Amino acid sequence: MKILKITLITLLILVALAVVVGVLLPSSIHVERTTTIDAPPATVFALVNGFALFNRWSPWFEMDPEARYTYEGPAFGPGAKMSWVSDNPRVGSGSQEITASIPFERVEIHNDFSDQGFAETSFDIKNTENGTLITWNFDTDFGWDLLGRYQGLILDTLVGGSYEQGLSKLKEIAQALPDADWSAMDITVDERVAAPILFVHGQADAEAASIGQALGEAYGTITGVMQRHKLEQTGAPMAFARSWGEEGFIFDAGIPYSGDITEAQLEKSPVQRGATPPGRVVQAVHVGPYAEISESYRKVIAFIGAHSFEPAGDPWESYVSDPTVTSQEELITIISYPVHDPVFE
Repeated sequence: MKILKITLITLLILVALAVVVGVLLPSSIHVERTTTIDAPPATVFALVNGFALFNRWSPWFEMDPEARYTYEGPAFGPGAKMSWVSDNPRVGSGSQEITASIPFERVEIHNDFSDQGFAETSFDIKNTENGTLITWNFDTDFGWDLLGRYQGLILDTLVGGSYEQGLSKLKEIAQALPDADWSAMDITVDERVAAPILFVHGQADAEAASIGQALGEAYGTITGVMQRHKLEQTGAPMAFARSWGEEGFIFDAGIPYSGDITEAQLEKSPVQRGATPPGRVVQAVHVGPYAEISESYRKVIAFIGAHSFEPAGDPWESYVSDPTVTSQEELITIISYPVHDPVFE
């Protein structure tokens, strides 16, 4: 009995000691990992400001490829939410939702791990001389969960390795995308309805002068038809790039209009009736000479790739400025690129 009594007292002392130590342990735990990526901050920000490509770089996806995923809210930014259900205890079930984001600098995410509790994660993004520095943060508070506080002692080891693996994959994806920084460019994503246009199919040599002349002649032909039939121009002249290669530049030059005109009235004319593509469109504003617009296209394509959009047709340009009265440096051209919704992988 004496031995049993001593054993019980010892156990009570150990339990009391464990409680005291647990109380003294920090309740909040912070884990972070960083890496430097050879890609613009805008590209890195886009990849973590939504969940379209998350499973391509997630360190947990390969643990259970059979896990089920659902997505809610917008594709990017605050409100974007991803939920998962897995039979693998290492993956479990839960959700993560973006709660705040500062373009090209920071993304904050609330994590709900079901019966395992909650946590806040965030990404800090900084432009440095060596590339884009990204820091992946994990913060949780165990409160008065003393067992959780003990688990917190090894949380850096448990989470840190996964974060390093995830950042390594994120780096590969970001560096494989076009190296074009669109952060200073005015780019929006809009939903468009089809607008009627009159257009002429044409071709020109790849030189800027030849293209400008061919487009000018096409617009003159369309304007003549509009004047004869008393049609009103409702938007800037536009050009759809159908092909650009050794054969030259093949295009459709169009002008939006309102009014009535029939196919029969256009029967002997090169002018045809058409419409702009309906649906989602990535729109970018190019300011400057037409000869420099290829760099703006690179930025638009980089934007599309980083946001996991899929091109849905040929892009077109709308010439807002009149080059006869506007300097080359101030010319405004709108690039419109039809896309499908982001593909969640």
